[in-house]
Amino acid sequence: MIDIIFNRDNEEDFIVMAEKLGFDSLYFANRISDERLSGLQKKTKLRLYSGCLRLFSAHGSEKNNARHILEKTDIDLAYGMESHMEKDFMHQRNSGLNHILCEIAAKRNKLIGISFGMLIDDTGNKLPQMMGRMKQNARLCRKYKVNLCIASFADDPYRMRGASDLISFGVVLGMNEGEAKKALSCVEEKIREKIEGKKIEGIEEI
Repeated sequence: MIDIIFNRDNEEDFIVMAEKLGFDSLYFANRISDERLSGLQKKTKLRLYSGCLRLFSAHGSEKNNARHILEKTDIDLAYGMESHMEKDFMHQRNSGLNHILCEIAAKRNKLIGISFGMLIDDTGNKLPQMMGRMKQNARLCRKYKVNLCIASFADDPYRMRGASDLISFGVVLGMNEGEAKKALSCVEEKIREKIEGKKIEGIEEI
């Protein structure tokens, strides 16, 4: 099981926390040098990665932009689809995903990410709305066979949550336990796929 975090010269603190929280692997979204990564790897049993994936944060993006990103660019993972400011529809959530985006993501082998950190940020009256949107996106990803990942996307070690907590979160979103566990491993599968069969892209927060 792997977590995705946003490091800022505090990689060692994240490693210590990830070991305590029961993760097998850690992905540093802010790229670090191969030399730095190798040095850190010698100090932990965690599998460490950086520089393998291109991420897209959909925070504040419109659906048309999200479609362009999924359909026309080489991003590997789009997350935060639920975080736009538009109101929900009368009879369903305006969750940032729809069947068209899901079909594109499935066809182009893109990962859709759900950020637990967004729930920490959106407390209060917006929390039920955010949970509802995440549940709807989990259902859409299941229906259209899109690989869904769950991660903390934390920018501070103390904002991380345990692997078992994220699995439970996936169950709350409507997944069974097997699906929730897969949601914590599919990112590493994507990384290995790129390392073994394709050129490694630089990380880019679009």
